[in-house]
Amino acid sequence: MLHIALALALGCVHTSKGESRAGVGAATDPEPIGPDFFDTFYLNPDPERVDAALRWVAPAFASKPNIVPAVQAELSCIFARFPDHGQRWRATIDGLPEPAHELLAVALSSPPAVLFANSGPSPSRNDMHWGCYFATGDTAHIAAIVEELAHLAAPADLNLFLTAASAEWSLASNARQHPSVREFLERARGSAEPLREAQLDRILRVESGVLHADFVESLGAHRDAKTWGDLP
Repeated sequence: MLHIALALALGCVHTSKGESRAGVGAATDPEPIGPDFFDTFYLNPDPERVDAALRWVAPAFASKPNIVPAVQAELSCIFARFPDHGQRWRATIDGLPEPAHELLAVALSSPPAVLFANSGPSPSRNDMHWGCYFATGDTAHIAAIVEELAHLAAPADLNLFLTAASAEWSLASNARQHPSVREFLERARGSAEPLREAQLDRILRVESGVLHADFVESLGAHRDAKTWGDLP
């Protein structure tokens, strides 16, 4: 999973607190916007901060295109929560440069269900579910990511293997940063069938860095075995 805060903080649009952000956030914004806005909106769902977040994230769409699915989905879910603010947010988006203008206009005009209907299983779709969870706190999005673990044991193709691995890593990472994620996984483990119980137990016990290292080793083994033919 592409952790939104990590992707944004690693140099694309990061500014220190209190620093002037001309073209990124207006001086009249109620408080500085940073990457944590996108990971914690569900804890403080304040629509008054969204305009500043739109301006803050806009430059990242040009420099970090891999964040687009997650940010589009999260903002689509935020926009859907507060439809009365749509006209105001449209005005803010219309003042942004490309490609942010087009991509954010899609998020504003497309209900979350439409965005998900246009995507199949993939690491990016997992990111979309995380974005919507961070926007709403709806654990149905965590459950959807958990379902991708089914492909860990015998993935039919490389994409499903990568999707399952990103699900495993992102669940482990976010369970350590968001108590609500950990609580959901603990409840799910308690009622799961044996294989899923073991998968969730591993996610809750093993650090995400170890899971990633195991993924790299497993990918190498699949490459050597030509499980899915010749890989790059």
